[in-house]
Amino acid sequence: MRMLWKPIYSKIIANWTRPDNLKPNLEVVILVTITPHNGVVKRVEVFDSSSDGLFDKSVVNAVKKYSRFPKVWVDSGERKFDKWLFVISSND
Repeated sequence: MRMLWKPIYSKIIANWTRPDNLKPNLEVVILVTITPHNGVVKRVEVFDSSSDGLFDKSVVNAVKKYSRFPKVWVDSGERKFDKWLFVISSND
């Protein structure tokens, strides 16, 4: 699964506009809900906050820019995946 995750993670990081004066070592966990049949992002929310609202919001916005997940992420055989967790660090 890690190999599938890396390209998505890289695109999220590329879309990320980091806040000014970003503190090091912050970490936020983002929950992404997608439509299983087509990979369209339905919802992006903070699952576990970094306690820095500006940082958290900047990461949520970066994930929202990634509007559709590739088919391989959506349908793996008979099991449909509609929720994904991403851990993003201010050091990324």
